[in-house]
Amino acid sequence: MIVSTRKVTLRKEQDEGGGFKNARVLPTDRRHLEQQAKNIIKNFIRSGNSTEVLPPMPNDQRKVVHEYAQKNGILTKSHGKEPNRYMMLSLRQQQLTRANLTLTEPIIPNFRSLERIDSFIAAHPIRRADMVASYRQSASASSASSSSSNRSKTSIPVKSKCSAAMKKCRDTLPATKYRDTVIHAIDTCNVVIISGGTGCGKTTQVPQFILENACDKEEKVRVMVTQPRRIAAISIAERVAKERGEPIGTTVGYHVRLESKLSERTVLTYCTTGVLLRTLTANPNASGITHIVVDEIHEREINTDYLLIALRECLKRRNYLKLVLMSATIEGNMGLFEKYFCNQSVDIIRMESKLFDVKVFYLDQILAMCGYEPPVSPNFFAPLIGAFFALSLNFCIFFWFT
Repeated sequence: MIVSTRKVTLRKEQDEGGGFKNARVLPTDRRHLEQQAKNIIKNFIRSGNSTEVLPPMPNDQRKVVHEYAQKNGILTKSHGKEPNRYMMLSLRQQQLTRANLTLTEPIIPNFRSLERIDSFIAAHPIRRADMVASYRQSASASSASSSSSNRSKTSIPVKSKCSAAMKKCRDTLPATKYRDTVIHAIDTCNVVIISGGTGCGKTTQVPQFILENACDKEEKVRVMVTQPRRIAAISIAERVAKERGEPIGTTVGYHVRLESKLSERTVLTYCTTGVLLRTLTANPNASGITHIVVDEIHEREINTDYLLIALRECLKRRNYLKLVLMSATIEGNMGLFEKYFCNQSVDIIRMESKLFDVKVFYLDQILAMCGYEPPVSPNFFAPLIGAFFALSLNFCIFFWFT
């Protein structure tokens, strides 16, 4: 009796230590079922069929097949009743996106299709007039695209003409002391996440750091900076151009919907998120762009999310593209963005913010500061005088009769 009790106790300790407490399948049987499930899933994938019905199997074996099918992205569904309950495997239907279209293999026509194409060409031969018209159309299209492609070419930025007063103003911003850190992070990593409080100067200074570094090294660059609103894109572009001592539209320009100020020398463009998204729709590889800066990344609008999807696919095809994500309140989602670009080298920079004193002015103080004096109206005292005489008359009548 003592021996049997000890045997039961040992078996219980082994089960708890081995992780098979209350297990319905013993370890040896489990390994056997796992091997069978691997073979079933492997044969289904190699078959190329979209669906397959498996023969009836016990509940334990179906459970293991469900697990391995889920790991490989295969849908499973059980039908019937025990002991004739069986499983059906099916592939997930992939959604047709532009990224999938750009990565699809070329279409190779079969022999029958080639015969039909030859017969169609023989029945409708190409005339010389058609060739001339097609050539003229392609020539006009290429000339139109060449003018726009000149704006998308990279070039070496010119040296900044920043004045001494403006340079002194820039040096007071907290972002200035992080210049070397930002340049080193951009040179060594594909994705750089910058977190800095409002007023630290990251929106205006980080793109200028890139231009100044490219000017010193004589490297060709083209930088695109996105803003969620068009008024911000225009005003920031004008501010950066003023800091560089240049008119807007030369080295620094902007591009918003139905309005742009660019030239062939523009290498830094402030644009809205929708403009860059449409650019990537026509140019999925972002050809001609070396740096993309997405500002205010914490505003998770629909265009920003789609832009991040397009940029992640673009980074897979262009290892030398640099992506900078900036925000003032990104600390809560820092890990989320870092995990989203886990396949790329990511660096995080935290900039200190600059606090500004808040001064309260009341209306009388504002009027005094503006030198405003309200006009004196001659009719202002008329009601008061009339009321005074009426009140005096009432008092006189009252005292007369009393």
